[in-house]
Amino acid sequence: MIERDIDRLLLVCVKARYDREALDEAKRIVRDGQVNWERFLQHAAKHAVAPLVHDTLRHDSSILPTWVTEELRTTYYQTAAQNALRFQELAGIVQAFNEAGIPVIVLKGAAMAQGTYRNLALRPMSDLDLLVMSELMLRAEELLTQRGYTARRYSIRRPWLAPVYYTRMPGAAVVQGIRALRRPYGQ
Repeated sequence: MIERDIDRLLLVCVKARYDREALDEAKRIVRDGQVNWERFLQHAAKHAVAPLVHDTLRHDSSILPTWVTEELRTTYYQTAAQNALRFQELAGIVQAFNEAGIPVIVLKGAAMAQGTYRNLALRPMSDLDLLVMSELMLRAEELLTQRGYTARRYSIRRPWLAPVYYTRMPGAAVVQGIRALRRPYGQ
């Protein structure tokens, strides 16, 4: 099975979450092709959909080999555990920002895990992304420093965003990304 077919199978496995006809298509692809299950798992990991595939297909054992189902299940529970820790840290950061009067918007993975997927295990995350007004960045950084984070600055070339600040909490796998929103010119 060529890469394109593996990606097609992966796509219909994810689509089956919302479209039951896609489940039949996944069964046809598996039946009609020689699936390289190692490559399937690699693509699921590369595209960060392994937990979603597990959750979608967990009640239909006719599509995936048992060992593939077990690999996906392991990834699902690992993601759930890692994200539970990240969300615990996120709750503390957001609370500290709120107490300091710093409005914050949660972006990307954390926002999607709660808002779109409604299941922390379905959206692998490597960091937490927050949006903070540029004039409050120094106060936000002070709060993060008090929580054990250190700032790392990277420049970007987008006029509507200030430089991205990545901070790391010593001894933890969580990387915190903060973007500072600039006010429109002339305001």
